[in-house]
Amino acid sequence: MSFTHKIMMVPLLAALAFGLLFVVGWRAANENEKIIETMRVQVFEGMKLEREITSLMKDIPYTLEVAVNTEDVDMIDTAAGLRDRFHQVLDQSADIPGTARPSAIP
Repeated sequence: MSFTHKIMMVPLLAALAFGLLFVVGWRAANENEKIIETMRVQVFEGMKLEREITSLMKDIPYTLEVAVNTEDVDMIDTAAGLRDRFHQVLDQSADIPGTARPSAIP
């Protein structure tokens, strides 16, 4: 192969290298998309439910304390509603992969 042929091959090799980089980048982007979707489903949904569970865990004892101090029967019903919502959120969290409802919680 002469020097002229080698020089003329440089653009072709550059195009092949660009094509290879494009394919590698495309595959990496597809893998990243799958990872991001998994994170969105598992992490962000779990964080949202965790925030609600934490809020309910603070509200239930406070509501019961207020009900006992004020001798308000309706507040006890409100606390029971909060407890039911707490169990609903726990059941929702069982649907998220990587989380499970502890069997010790009645």
